[in-house]
Amino acid sequence: MSANGSNSDSNFSKLLKKKSMDGDEVLEVGGEEDSHVLSPRVSQFANSIYQEFESIIKKYDEDAVKQLSSQVWICSSEETTSRVVVIDAKNPADILGQFEVDTPHLLCIQSVPGCSIDDLTPRAAPAPAASDAAPADEASPDAALTGIEGTVQPTMWIGAQNGQIYVHSSVAEWQNCLHTVKLKDAVLAICHVKGRTYAALADGTVVQFSRDSQGLWLLDRFEVIDLGRPHHAVRCMIVVSDRVWCGYKNMVHVIDADEGKVVHCFDAHPKKESQVRQMAWLGDGVWVSIRLDTTLRLYHAHTYEHLQDLDIESYVSKLLGSGKIGFSFVRITSLLACCRRLWIGTGNGVVLCLPMAQEEAKEEGEKKDSPTGPGGPVRVYAEPKTDKVTPASFIPYCSLTHAQLSYHGHRDSIKFFVAVPSEKKDKDRENLFILSGGEGYIDFRIGEGEEEEKESLSKGEMSHLIVWQLASK
Repeated sequence: MSANGSNSDSNFSKLLKKKSMDGDEVLEVGGEEDSHVLSPRVSQFANSIYQEFESIIKKYDEDAVKQLSSQVWICSSEETTSRVVVIDAKNPADILGQFEVDTPHLLCIQSVPGCSIDDLTPRAAPAPAASDAAPADEASPDAALTGIEGTVQPTMWIGAQNGQIYVHSSVAEWQNCLHTVKLKDAVLAICHVKGRTYAALADGTVVQFSRDSQGLWLLDRFEVIDLGRPHHAVRCMIVVSDRVWCGYKNMVHVIDADEGKVVHCFDAHPKKESQVRQMAWLGDGVWVSIRLDTTLRLYHAHTYEHLQDLDIESYVSKLLGSGKIGFSFVRITSLLACCRRLWIGTGNGVVLCLPMAQEEAKEEGEKKDSPTGPGGPVRVYAEPKTDKVTPASFIPYCSLTHAQLSYHGHRDSIKFFVAVPSEKKDKDRENLFILSGGEGYIDFRIGEGEEEEKESLSKGEMSHLIVWQLASK
């Protein structure tokens, strides 16, 4: 469900001058009358900043849609085996393919793009220490090497409770497993960034896989990043810009893909016994949910500042009433940030959609009509220990004032959200399908009558997909 996008190679030849605005570093485009010439290093920064900023402003949602495919892989577990079903969201009634995996519990799945030129570029990596790297013989000795060359192409990585990772091709012959890797504990989350794939384990470690010079995954040699002791499960993991955020106990650990180590960590909740369970990134913000907590917390993607709290329990109870959602309190089980909307799934099967603020920032004193093209200021975030700078886009503030609650939901907790493109009927607009997955279906306006339950009990207990159509612009 992802593809590599192309970047513009246009040069930025304007003169620039550097100034400060509200404590942040700002680069402003100047005219030819400016006599100050910047150093080549700063000019290079300015070039990359302007190109990236212009791309974010003009094509933010468009590029996000182009990264997607309409194929969806769905995992379900049975008593002794698991099943993977492949569908096309444009016609979800037709199953494109299905196969079984010889393990009863599949916990996560992730699409990994094919090898690109950037993936083969040598990067500085920390020397593996005895406590940080697993020896090569810890990989599964029975790993099948047949078809390993296929890992150069796009693949799907499936993590299981028994510590296995199953690598399948997402191009053809989906049912054939290209390779398996045996890790020390259950695989709870998988993500990919900058040519590296990360697996979060239940023993409190994160495994990092890299490619060799030919573009093949080094599945028998990997580095292990320990997030601390005593060990607790790494419950969730997402890509934020070019870094990996890991939910570990009540904290978030940030891993730099180039350095292959934790570069920052912060408390997402004051109570040590709390657990970070879901995270969703868009723009300059990351929404975080805590286990058994109805409050969502927004953190800045670059400064890690706590920006906003949002409690959804009173809103859901007010609209549906306690009789519709049961006596249990509302708990958040899934998150998705897409096209300036935050999708929230709860343990009661309720789906919420919150539009994000249209302002690019809400800092006091900042002008809403400030120019964003050539001649205007560009806000950037600089790394204190490196020369890296990141252009700002917008902070995804949300409000319950404009929240939308769907009367179509699931009988049990919502397991996942996924966004896939639909058919493009208007050349100027990209449409998306938002899919939610969970057990059963319920219309909260009707409830669960006894007669209805007797007549369609088996149907109501079956796993369901609910599909919404959304215009990205």
